[in-house]
Amino acid sequence: MSTPEELIPFCEHPFFESAAKLLSEPDPGPTPFLVDELIVERMIAVLVAQAKRWKTWTLLDLGIAIVTGEKALGRFDVPTPGPVLLVLEESGRAAIHRRLDKLVRGRALDPSRLADLYFAANLGVRLDSKDWQERLLDAGRAMPWRLIALDPLARMTGPGDENLQKDMAPLLDYVRQLREASDSSVLYVHHTPHDGTRQRGTSDLEAYWESKITIYDSNEERLLKAEHREAETFGPFELSLAFDATTQTVRPRASEGELEERVRKYLDEYPEASANDVVKALGTGRKKTLEVVSKARGGSGSEIPEPPRNYPSGREREGGSAGGPLRAPGTTPDGSLGEVVPTSGNHPPMRMCEKHGRETRVERVAAGVTYLACGCFVIAPEADR
Repeated sequence: MSTPEELIPFCEHPFFESAAKLLSEPDPGPTPFLVDELIVERMIAVLVAQAKRWKTWTLLDLGIAIVTGEKALGRFDVPTPGPVLLVLEESGRAAIHRRLDKLVRGRALDPSRLADLYFAANLGVRLDSKDWQERLLDAGRAMPWRLIALDPLARMTGPGDENLQKDMAPLLDYVRQLREASDSSVLYVHHTPHDGTRQRGTSDLEAYWESKITIYDSNEERLLKAEHREAETFGPFELSLAFDATTQTVRPRASEGELEERVRKYLDEYPEASANDVVKALGTGRKKTLEVVSKARGGSGSEIPEPPRNYPSGREREGGSAGGPLRAPGTTPDGSLGEVVPTSGNHPPMRMCEKHGRETRVERVAAGVTYLACGCFVIAPEADR
């Protein structure tokens, strides 16, 4: 039997290579993410949900995060920010203006930071049109895009039937071509049937994605899950869309539960607060709250306390850990009492919420209205304004 070395010279156009040669190259490292846990770098991604499940709100928040380097959905890091192109066929310029305005003010961002967030609104883009294919490829080569998004796929397929493989296959091949031409991640938005989380239409759609973000409802909660061809599944996360009618702001959030959502909301309002401040303000369990604070700050929050190590280096105590330097400030030797620090002025004020029957942290006071952390508000009497 001939060896590969003897066979390959007789093949005029070899399209294959040796696995041994591949493995002799440097390790490419872990799977890189455009948005941590949500979208793998330079992959075909899909964002799917039923109708009216915040798909476009989520997409706009992702675009803002990728351009600015801020966390996506209040949680997911963007390792390498850069330009984004959103092709939107269900939203006009006025609708996009309203949504972006609410999202930008919800993040307290200067609008000038969105200079690299580009969009095309209701231009009649069709992926089966040679003209639009060339225009999109030209656009893909024009900028060092980090993401090109198509929302929704169904509005860009022309007369083709999304249930037929023969109609959808050429369009999906074109999406891959756009990814290669732009050297970026390409994401399309699509719908699911009313009774599942698979994409509506031909099964080729489910075989095609490399990163898939799914928004769905379960037990009266809205959840978000991310699956990947080359990485593990992340989530589900609870997805919320916090809308403040007074300030006209929107804050999309993905969290692992109510505690994380409360912690992230508090840190949004008081970014300089210490982990202990968060524990005292929320009145929640110390250990779990400190874990959530650390995660919310990317691992840079206060560490979970260990038993005090107040003994000189080298000494040990039965049942404890080896002695050494103090792990964190604020500890005192055995038998001594630390000075009591007044709490007034160190923490946000509290106010009784009559609806919930308990004291609640005051978020802010503006124009005679006191906003509480529980979502309620109190309007001051005319004479007190």
